[in-house]
Amino acid sequence: MKKNSIIFVLIIVIIAVGGVFVLTKKNTNQSNKVNTGTNSSQNNTPGTTSPVGSETATTADKNGEKTITYTDNGFSPSTITVKSGTTITIVNNSSHILQFDSDPHPEHTDNVELNVNIVSKGQSKTFTVTRTGSFGYHNHLNDDDRGTIVVE
Repeated sequence: MKKNSIIFVLIIVIIAVGGVFVLTKKNTNQSNKVNTGTNSSQNNTPGTTSPVGSETATTADKNGEKTITYTDNGFSPSTITVKSGTTITIVNNSSHILQFDSDPHPEHTDNVELNVNIVSKGQSKTFTVTRTGSFGYHNHLNDDDRGTIVVE
């Protein structure tokens, strides 16, 4: 009888520990943060976007912020022009993981401010651009999906 009680208690403890692990893992994924130098990336509510292709596809975001949305059709808008100090949100509305990085592929050395890395399905991350110039970016996991950020 004592042996059965011990086994029962162990099973309850294992179930409880597993439940805590699952809940902790879920909360960690939802608050995933990336820090590259002076830029911080975090989950944010994205701005709204229009058709693929042009800078005017992004609606005017608050406080000098811009949004680039990634779908199964690529990036929208594919080219944006922003002022130095602008915060850009990358939103992954595709059916797969996005790895947002600067050109060239696979070195990602043109502008490390753009190296956001992994953005999971349904997630978003932000970064701030300060270095002026024209910088290409791409999905490292599908380098045919590309775009350009012009920083003035």
